[in-house]
Amino acid sequence: MGRLNRQKKYRKILKYYKINYKIKAPFKVLLDGNFIHASIKNSVIINEKIPKILNDPTCDLLVPNIVLDELEKIGEPVKETLYQAQTFKKHKYGNGSTPSEVILDIIGQTNRNKFVVCTQDVDLRHQLQKIPGVPLIYMNKASFVIEPPSYASNRLTEKQEQKKNEPKRDERRRLQQAMGGKSLSSINKNHNNDNSINPLSKKRKKGSGGGIKQPNPLSMKKKKVKANLGVVNNNNNDDDDDTTTNKKRRKKRRG
Repeated sequence: MGRLNRQKKYRKILKYYKINYKIKAPFKVLLDGNFIHASIKNSVIINEKIPKILNDPTCDLLVPNIVLDELEKIGEPVKETLYQAQTFKKHKYGNGSTPSEVILDIIGQTNRNKFVVCTQDVDLRHQLQKIPGVPLIYMNKASFVIEPPSYASNRLTEKQEQKKNEPKRDERRRLQQAMGGKSLSSINKNHNNDNSINPLSKKRKKGSGGGIKQPNPLSMKKKKVKANLGVVNNNNNDDDDDTTTNKKRRKKRRG
């Protein structure tokens, strides 16, 4: 995928979260240790790349305290990662014994505080995908990738759209009054039952008679034509009888 197409795709994803989940600039971005370590390995500067991919130079880059504690415990192998992590703002909130648990606790069930999460932990990403409205960023080699909206996010968006299209309370009351106090659900049930009992009712309405079929007037005319033909044949027979009697009379006269 070209750079321009990738940027266009990311703008579309961010617009989706802005419209449906009110996640917009200035963004609050949570970073875990794996993501910071991967960026250093690939010589990518997070302070430059994240604001660019989000199109937000004022975004806040946050690191949970437990991430710093974990990097300190690991020690020398991640010394540079720890130094980089200490340059970001610290996020003091969240409960749990591991960075993944703390991040999940910060996000909660609805991502109420509108965070963007950057992580290389595949299991953590899978768990966050089950929560609606959580933008996710990970690294693919030396480039950052914004994940498309998850199934949970799309499902909740569809439900919200359906609620918008449903009639409001005042509209429901007016419709019930106009329909004699019947509820909309009962009317819909009766309508569905009528269609299931007599599915051909609509087809019958389209017909002209709707009941027992009457004989076709054209067929009646054809029968009359046949009768006339019979009369014509009888007349022809009578003419033949007259000719035979005339011949007999002529023979008698000659004899």
